[in-house]
Amino acid sequence: MWRVGQPRQLLPQVSNAPFGAPVEPIGHAASTNFDGSIVVGYTTAFDRPPSDLRQVIQVPFVWTAATGTQTPLHLGQLVRGTASDISSDGGVIVGNTANSQVFRWTALGGYEFLQFPSPPNLPKVSGDGATVITGLTYWNLDRGVLPLTQVLTEAGCDFSGWTITAATGISFDGRTLCGEGIDPTGHRQGWYATVPAPSATALLLTAVAVLRRRRR
Repeated sequence: MWRVGQPRQLLPQVSNAPFGAPVEPIGHAASTNFDGSIVVGYTTAFDRPPSDLRQVIQVPFVWTAATGTQTPLHLGQLVRGTASDISSDGGVIVGNTANSQVFRWTALGGYEFLQFPSPPNLPKVSGDGATVITGLTYWNLDRGVLPLTQVLTEAGCDFSGWTITAATGISFDGRTLCGEGIDPTGHRQGWYATVPAPSATALLLTAVAVLRRRRR
């Protein structure tokens, strides 16, 4: 990792790899918080069982400019997998485990494994850390797990003839989603939708979000 105008600085190796595994200088930086002081992703370690056959282990990591260290995410629990996104303040990190579970990690609570109904794509988290999207699944602190199509329908989206294939991005407040799908003519198109904020009397039922084609 390096910044323009500065010498390249490699992220240091993991200092406390799990399972007693040696760590190779291989990794993937996936996302950063709002000011770039925290980076998340995954690094690769190699576990050597008694048979001496090496097994690849992908370990989520968090790197901070303040400490200059890179360590696997853990809080009394070691997880194999990848970290894919981080909230704006760096307090919430999301990713996948090796068996395709979605996790939401916080410094205070450690890992929370979200019970998504199908194998996920790389999860994304809103800037405020309250909403997670992955593929066709939506999760929110207030509502739990919902199908993406239900959220879009409740928001007033008319996607008749469309096949929504995935949500791929989310705004700071979790209210604006974007993604991809197949339009009624069979072409792959981008879309975005605005989900209204919850109210005292109705939830996600009052505003209209419009799916728009990207200009080709």
